[in-house]
Amino acid sequence: MAEADVGARALAGDRRVKDSVKIDREEVKRQNRIAGEAAAWAKARQDQETRVEAIAEFRRRIEDLRTKARSKTESSERRVARRTLNLLFANYYEGGNSAALSGNHVKAVEMLEVAVEIAPRYAGSYFALAGQRFKTGDRRKAMESLGQGLEKLAEWATISAATVKKPG
Repeated sequence: MAEADVGARALAGDRRVKDSVKIDREEVKRQNRIAGEAAAWAKARQDQETRVEAIAEFRRRIEDLRTKARSKTESSERRVARRTLNLLFANYYEGGNSAALSGNHVKAVEMLEVAVEIAPRYAGSYFALAGQRFKTGDRRKAMESLGQGLEKLAEWATISAATVKKPG
């Protein structure tokens, strides 16, 4: 038997490894539940009767996740919040890009607007949103999104420049 197989079997039987795998599975279940709830609120935004409440609830839940994700203390709650935000952002950003590629620019705008709310510091979302708004004929909002993207890019460049150590 190879040495790696022996090591793998030993790890598989270790109580700490089993506990860690169990915790990870529970975190993934919580992450998927929270993401599903947030997605339901995002979808409810399309219904004119529930739109105002749905937008407020979605924003509240995203802000709650952000607060937990920014915690200085490593915890299960922090990991779940970070993973959930990343999952939601990827879903809406990629979904928006996919809708754009298929020519459904209205759907792309809807999805990219949600992506911007989830990750408002990411300039790329604003640029993608600007392009789709332009394609739907909303040039005013397209220019607004483009300007917001440029602002986020400038913020990032300023922060990055401040953190670079100068030689010497």
